[in-house]
Amino acid sequence: MTVIVGVDGSGRTYRLEALAATLSTSGKPAVRVTDTAEPVAELAARLDRARADGSVVLVDDAHRLPGPVLRALARAARDGLEMVISRRPSLSSPELAELDEALAARGEVEQLEPLDDAGIAAVITTVTRHAPAGGTVSEVRAVTAGLPAVVVAVATAAPGGGPPPALLARIQQRLAVLDPEVAELARILALRLDLHDDALARAAGMELAALTPAMRSLRDAGLVVPGGEQLVPALARAVLAELPPAGRRRLHDAVARALIATGADPVTAAKQLSAAGARSSFAAEAYRAAAEQLRFEDPSAAMAFYARALEAGADPAGVVAGQAEAAALLGAPIDAAAVAVEPADVARVALVAGA
Repeated sequence: MTVIVGVDGSGRTYRLEALAATLSTSGKPAVRVTDTAEPVAELAARLDRARADGSVVLVDDAHRLPGPVLRALARAARDGLEMVISRRPSLSSPELAELDEALAARGEVEQLEPLDDAGIAAVITTVTRHAPAGGTVSEVRAVTAGLPAVVVAVATAAPGGGPPPALLARIQQRLAVLDPEVAELARILALRLDLHDDALARAAGMELAALTPAMRSLRDAGLVVPGGEQLVPALARAVLAELPPAGRRRLHDAVARALIATGADPVTAAKQLSAAGARSSFAAEAYRAAAEQLRFEDPSAAMAFYARALEAGADPAGVVAGQAEAAALLGAPIDAAAVAVEPADVARVALVAGA
């Protein structure tokens, strides 16, 4: 009895087939369970015959099987039928947990881990027929997190190009089957920003309580760095490559709005809006708030944000005082008198003029 556990792309099927080959070499017959639509009565009869003739049942991706099939497998396992199954890390249903318990009680659980440097080098040598050059292994590890499927795609990609076609296809497939909110979370994570949980959940359009299960789904799908909370770098690049420019701007806008709504630093939010090319009244106020915060500590950046605020439609009367203060620090004073000033800012402009 063996349970192979690993995220998508970690080599579950490869390991299952290796065990199947070993069983075949030893003369052990194997029975595969793959048809999710097979009537349970027919499956139970097949399992009974397998137990009678000493066969081993092989089940790849057990998490994809329906509940009745999993229950039939669990009953057979408890009756002594030998099995080898593979599954994702999360026990996604009571029936899968029941099968897992029945197998683990009489056998072993193999947890597939990311490849180490020797494993990455071996994969590169196998798929390219050349030993990796110096520094290649560490570069591949950095962008793949050691996930075998991603290592293969990166190692066989044309040098100097965009994301490998195999990764683009993988991302398309994964995002297509994820819940829309979880897919949106993957796109937000692809920006590789340091967001707190509240802002991350809000940007993805989900409740905070939904963030943990959503991250679990991304981990199971093999998109997240093992043990971390960021997308695998090579996959993050593939996610962004799939987005048209308008789609990427939409992500930055969603992040900025989430940051502002959760009370984050105005400068951080304004940078996201700037990346999105936002020119709404909402963006104008965010740019102005960022400029106001930066006008003394980084007057050059403040002047850039004031300019963006004006481009986005901000009232010059609400901007000119801050512009005058920042410009004075840069040694390039402006004529604030040429613009009507908001009453609350008259003293600020007068102070600059008298400096």
